[in-house]
Amino acid sequence: MENKQLMEIKERLAKAAPGPWSYKKQAYGSTEMTDSTGDPIFYIDNSGDIEMFTPEAEFVSNSPSDIEFLLETIEKMKGALEFYADENNYVSVEGEFASKVDEDNGAVADEALNLLKK
Repeated sequence: MENKQLMEIKERLAKAAPGPWSYKKQAYGSTEMTDSTGDPIFYIDNSGDIEMFTPEAEFVSNSPSDIEFLLETIEKMKGALEFYADENNYVSVEGEFASKVDEDNGAVADEALNLLKK
């Protein structure tokens, strides 16, 4: 089963306008962001009023927590890969029967993969 938060991020991304998005300040003080086809995503007039379209508003408003989740997941998986890539973790320490990888028995990988299943 896939992680609920990851599925929600994928759904928001699928609903949002295709990228890349462009951001430009207009000569008369307003700001506009458009999608790759030039359609508006949001518009801020010179008084600061914002008009944002629903799928993009949901995508943008969730971006900080989505990015935080994704970065934490990447760091955890990076740590697991580094653990298994470190040749020293495959060597038994003198006086011990098993290496760190033998003792781990896949726990580091399971912990990283479980982030994607919650």
